[in-house]
Amino acid sequence: MKTVQYFSKEYLEECKKIYLMEILKFLDDFRILFGKENLNYLKSQEEKFTDEFLKEFKEL
Repeated sequence: MKTVQYFSKEYLEECKKIYLMEILKFLDDFRILFGKENLNYLKSQEEKFTDEFLKEFKEL
């Protein structure tokens, strides 16, 4: 059974305002917290991210 999350339109609008560096910081903190296994999963999902996002992430 999968958990389903519902987000309000207001929340989604606020998420659009998140800066790229904040997203990268979150992903880096996530990587540190959960280790190599989850990082490999994120890397396997690269095609879902934009080129700009990946470029910024690789430069860190």
